[in-house]
Amino acid sequence: MLKPTVFISYKRDHEPTAEAVRRLEAALSTGGFDVLRDVGIEGGSLWSNDLYRWLMECSAAIAIIGAEAAKSEWCRREWWFLSERNRLTGIPVIPICLNEAVNSAGILDRFQAIKVSGKFEAKLLSQLTGLQAARPSPESYIAAHHAWLRWQFSDAQVWGREPYSLRDIYAETDCGRLFWSEIADEKARKDPFKDNEAGGGRHNLVDTVVELFSDPKFKELIVVQGPPGCGKSAFTLRLANELLTRGLRPILVRFRDFRLTTFDSANELIEDALRIGPVDEEPPRPGQSIITSDALSAAFKLGKAQISQLVFILDGWDEVSLTGNTSYQAQLQTWLPRIREYFIGRPGTSVRLILTGRPSAEVRSSGILKPNTPVLTVRHLTPIMLRGFAEAIATNLKRAEKIGQVAQWSLDHARLEAVFEQYEQWFSKSDDTESHSMEVVGSPLLAYLTFRTLVETDGDPAQLVAEPSALYKALVDVTVAHAGKGRSEDLQDTVHRGGESLRHLLHRVAAVITVLGREAISFTELSSRLEDDTETIDAWRSEQGLRGLVSDATCDSVLHELVINFYFKGGNTNIGCEFLHKSFREYLFAEAVVAVVKELSQGMSGPLAAPKVAYWQDFPEGTPQFKASRALARLLAPQWLTRDVRAHILWLLNSEIQAEPGRWKWIGDLLLDVYIWWAEGVHLRPQPLMRRGVKVWQAAFINELLEHALPFELTAPVEPMRTTALDAHLGDALMQITAVVHASLPTADRREPDRDCLRENYLRFGGGRRRFAPGGRGYFESLCHRINAAGWRPGVFFPGNAYLPAIDLNGENCRVLDFELTVMTGASLRGTQFFGSTLYHVNLHGADLNGVNLLSARLLHCDLSGAPLKGANLVETYLQGTNLSGANLEEANFRDSVLNRCTMTGARLQGAIGLDTAMIIETDLSTTREGPRRAKRAGAPAKRKSSVDVRSKSSQKDA
Repeated sequence: MLKPTVFISYKRDHEPTAEAVRRLEAALSTGGFDVLRDVGIEGGSLWSNDLYRWLMECSAAIAIIGAEAAKSEWCRREWWFLSERNRLTGIPVIPICLNEAVNSAGILDRFQAIKVSGKFEAKLLSQLTGLQAARPSPESYIAAHHAWLRWQFSDAQVWGREPYSLRDIYAETDCGRLFWSEIADEKARKDPFKDNEAGGGRHNLVDTVVELFSDPKFKELIVVQGPPGCGKSAFTLRLANELLTRGLRPILVRFRDFRLTTFDSANELIEDALRIGPVDEEPPRPGQSIITSDALSAAFKLGKAQISQLVFILDGWDEVSLTGNTSYQAQLQTWLPRIREYFIGRPGTSVRLILTGRPSAEVRSSGILKPNTPVLTVRHLTPIMLRGFAEAIATNLKRAEKIGQVAQWSLDHARLEAVFEQYEQWFSKSDDTESHSMEVVGSPLLAYLTFRTLVETDGDPAQLVAEPSALYKALVDVTVAHAGKGRSEDLQDTVHRGGESLRHLLHRVAAVITVLGREAISFTELSSRLEDDTETIDAWRSEQGLRGLVSDATCDSVLHELVINFYFKGGNTNIGCEFLHKSFREYLFAEAVVAVVKELSQGMSGPLAAPKVAYWQDFPEGTPQFKASRALARLLAPQWLTRDVRAHILWLLNSEIQAEPGRWKWIGDLLLDVYIWWAEGVHLRPQPLMRRGVKVWQAAFINELLEHALPFELTAPVEPMRTTALDAHLGDALMQITAVVHASLPTADRREPDRDCLRENYLRFGGGRRRFAPGGRGYFESLCHRINAAGWRPGVFFPGNAYLPAIDLNGENCRVLDFELTVMTGASLRGTQFFGSTLYHVNLHGADLNGVNLLSARLLHCDLSGAPLKGANLVETYLQGTNLSGANLEEANFRDSVLNRCTMTGARLQGAIGLDTAMIIETDLSTTREGPRRAKRAGAPAKRKSSVDVRSKSSQKDA
């Protein structure tokens, strides 16, 4: 017959505690109990499987509490574990109090303690009378999970080093509240990111979720979305702890922990991802199923609703670990509906489910969002919240100093005042979509890093927070500037990764992770990719992880060590490498892209000689164009250029060009040559090679790119990417980067396009500047279709959501293309054919649209204010919410067009024709200059032919 077991939690290497343990062990053994304690387990940060098993299986537990134990992370985690197991399974937990001051932060306060005095053993044994041997149970594993959630929020040091917990400084989060039907409705679409009533207002996020949970009529899942750093993951811990206090049983898992190709059912997938400790620990798995039909059906009353006691919080759909070549979209479209059906589609007791992540077109298209699905969008901190957040940090830093804890920094409110004032000004007019300058400070994570950076730098606080990229650059600059010295004598000769060497290492790691489409990679994979950097690999292997390597190599600054902890989340080579926050990887990848052309342009200025090659011919090996084409293709071809990475690249390019315009004139020519290399499909063509006097054909470079995009690790699943996808990714990125660089170069560059070379086809001279013509001689439409041949693109098909300022598309054919959210400021579009195209929220400010053909096109909410549209063909064009104020519409043809809620103030309509046949809806033409005498009203539409007949007839007469 098994004996009942008693686990003893205590602080090692403390003599008063050791004496109490000896007495307890003797008394318990005599009383017929098996004693479980950490004899033979080495102290440290890792818990062994034995310790986890003891905590989950013991029949009772004794916690020896005292001032020393209260400072021990190990002891406090054990206390949370035992406290939660008592709640769920009722096992006895008995605190033994040493004769000294105790501070357990309330973890064990609800238990009656026994003081170590006299014969306390007898009193203890009397409380254990009738104790039976315990068996492992699902409840014990859930208790372990709840203890982990409690400890992370209420006890763990922020970032593993600050003298306070997340609960101490947590900034309560607000959200906008809309239903999916309100966001998806084409006619009355609401923008959830507008911080106003139309965008969903502003509500406390935790209260909103609890209110929905408490509604007996609510049968949906809840989506919580927001940008990186806004506090979504912190909110999930806050919510989980709130639900625990209300008696519910939250299950919080991260999408990045899902092994999507291993399981077929949602309950098995979630159970496998369920954590009860840090990522670098490997606790035993539950011996029995946790998420069963019986467990889900167990009803619990919350408010007026009867719901399942189990609540599921799935955090970070944007951090799904991709397997093989399966796209992010495919992963989500497969699993999200399964998860929805398993929890929301089941009959009986309602199960509450929350999903969080960045805004994602893949989630929108996955089918899990129904018309009545609540979408809660995380709001920026209000100015009062930001001040309160800073005050909480400052207060806890001072408190730590008073009680003798180590506080490595202090927060000076006077230095932050400029940031607070600038943020208040930005927040008061945050409805202005053009104003993003202080957005970075509105997110708790980046606000926190801003405070730390301001402490360590002498820069102007207002300038530092002007752009998110500026803050990231400051963090990286501070980190690498203070790097370079080893902490121990053993390392000083082998580890010197400071300065630009450390920056280069950060770039390479960010590039490898990005190229493979993951957020974490194994040590084997990274070491294979960095095989030429043996110094780094050897040091990394010996120092148990990249973070350990960099931390030991960079110890001059308080901030840089903190930032390194942000960069690298992995702790040892078995785990590999993972950036703590996705946004750091994105910024460093953007830096890596810009660094490629900067390294090639060292000491260069002015024009770069055009290569003398045929349209099908590759660059001569060793030339700058050859090196740039290979380096950029390896970075950009394996994946799409995401919006966040692009924003960082644009900011970096603008900063670099302003600093060294002469150097970037050379780089502009280099990028143009690489773009032409892509546009002409050179990388898709085999190249002739002379071998022993015989011409042989060398495989096209796209084959090398294909191998580069596959994992090097032998055990990794392999699903080769289509070459069309590689080609599309590369063209999408190169076109936008080349356009930005040429648009940012000084307009004083009046060089005529190079003659007798391929550049002549891709450059125009007009309007006082050289313009990038991405279509060459009339192939823009074909190149767009080539990019869209990948089959899917985040958001919309190209050129939608593309940044193409000041490009030249004069006379190009852009038929039936979707220009959604495209930026074409200052573009030259004279005579461009937009027949049947859709232009939605396109920024055409300063563009030249004289003679443009918009036959049967749809212009929705575009900015054409002041635009030259003389002689434009607007036959059957549908214009809704478009701003034409001050536009020159002389001699434009409006026959059978629709002007719905357009702004025409000051528009010039001399010689315009067809307005008498146009349908005018809530559009005031009286404010135009020399407006027409007659205009059809919305209430009296003319009899019109079918759209097919009208288009075919009009295209012949008016195209």
